[in-house]
Amino acid sequence: MCELNNIDDAVKFIETYDENSRAASFQRFEIRVRYNNGNEIEGKFNDKVSAIDFLRVCQPVPLG
Repeated sequence: MCELNNIDDAVKFIETYDENSRAASFQRFEIRVRYNNGNEIEGKFNDKVSAIDFLRVCQPVPLG
């Protein structure tokens, strides 16, 4: 498990993660996004592209 503080860090982590370098076999990316208003969304993905696409959709829209 890896906890990151923002979407950009999560995307970077996934982009550099090597599914083949771990002792245990890779199963999937499990992502939970928690917003500061209390909302949460979750997703489970078998590949990097789908996981990153999900995170990009979860990116908060800048105010202002």
